[in-house]
Amino acid sequence: MKKLGLFISLFILVNSIAAEEKLLLRFPSLNNNGSLIAFSFQGDIWTVHSSGGKAVRLTVHDAYEAYPKFSPDGKQIAFSGARYGNNDIFVVSTEGGTPKRLTYHSSQDLISSWDNNGNIIFSTNREFNQIERPSEVYSISATGGTEKRILDAVGFDPIISQDGRFIAFVRGDINPIPRENYRGSSNRDIWLFDTKTKKYSRLTDFSANDIYPQWQDSRTLYFLSSNSGHYNLYKVKINDDGT
Repeated sequence: MKKLGLFISLFILVNSIAAEEKLLLRFPSLNNNGSLIAFSFQGDIWTVHSSGGKAVRLTVHDAYEAYPKFSPDGKQIAFSGARYGNNDIFVVSTEGGTPKRLTYHSSQDLISSWDNNGNIIFSTNREFNQIERPSEVYSISATGGTEKRILDAVGFDPIISQDGRFIAFVRGDINPIPRENYRGSSNRDIWLFDTKTKKYSRLTDFSANDIYPQWQDSRTLYFLSSNSGHYNLYKVKINDDGT
């Protein structure tokens, strides 16, 4: 809970500073011990200490790079970048250096999270793109290799619980997420996949959009919902059987 509160505070702080100085700082991400923030600015990946100080630019490229995510040990940052015409997955040391390209598909690969085994989880459109509009969920090792689809269901924003048991993700069709008052058949809900039983279960059933799940611990999940008419933070507790 402390880490989640720190992340929310940092998110507000980064956006407040950006508003005051007219800087568009986007997609803040906190490392494993809360000491370092990664973010996207002017299409490159930067880091800054959470206590303040001078930001360090990790990538320099004409292409747009975003969605930085720290590895569980805090030593690497994975991100999505359009260096070769569409978003691929890259990884770079938090100390800097040359980013390593991991995916080479012509589809958009948008990073979501890491698992505890050093695999990067991302959303893409590959096998089902002729019949399904929502994304598929894939993973790839941070050391490279062949990516693989890890869910039979399609969805967005997959994130694995700390113990590796559950994958929370968003199901629903394509709809304008920024429209907080949207109510319709394409609304998005939070779903859960149990890697032990291989079962899927729906956690939310609001008529509005429920998005961006984030684990506090392996049995507590936070998400945003516009059920009240505006996006607010919600919490759901999960039992050991995934209900």
